[in-house]
Amino acid sequence: KGNAVVEAQISFPPKWLNRKEKRFYDTVETYSNKYDLEPEFVLSIIKTESAFDPTAVSHIPAFGLMQIVPSSAGLDATSFLFGEQQLLKRDYLFDPEKNIEVGTAYLHLLRSRYFKGIEDEESMKYCVIAAYNGGMGPIYRMFDGKRSVAIENINQLTPEKVFSTIQKKHAAAETRNYLKKVHKTETNYEKNMI
Repeated sequence: KGNAVVEAQISFPPKWLNRKEKRFYDTVETYSNKYDLEPEFVLSIIKTESAFDPTAVSHIPAFGLMQIVPSSAGLDATSFLFGEQQLLKRDYLFDPEKNIEVGTAYLHLLRSRYFKGIEDEESMKYCVIAAYNGGMGPIYRMFDGKRSVAIENINQLTPEKVFSTIQKKHAAAETRNYLKKVHKTETNYEKNMI
């Protein structure tokens, strides 16, 4: 009869998320989709980094939900996001949406620039997790040197071997523990997402 039919899809946060997680889920989903990341992966980074406290500050100092270090990851991410490096202020990083945008952009850079060429998604993820915590250099070194050689060597290994190599060879206990924690947290999120 000439009436228009409008169709809309509205996504709701999964019911099993707790109150803190639900508060940030839409933003996590938005930037996860933008940078081709799984929301449960980003949630696991946030949970491990700050336990969903948007005003968290570490001794380094790193700020906010995804614990961005302004002078390292922050510079890389702002160069990518804004076309020039910017030293982000703590107030900027205490804004949950801005923090998640910067953090997911940095995860994207780790995947698409620093570890580009790793063929197995799981192996890639282990390297990205460890590098998010302890930088790329140690990962390259433990797989025999410069980036291209390290990536070639990583591609010769199973994901399980990549994981165990990082666990055995990474010099920083914090990074070894971080990899285990993020992996376990993501596995739990994945089980609930099904």
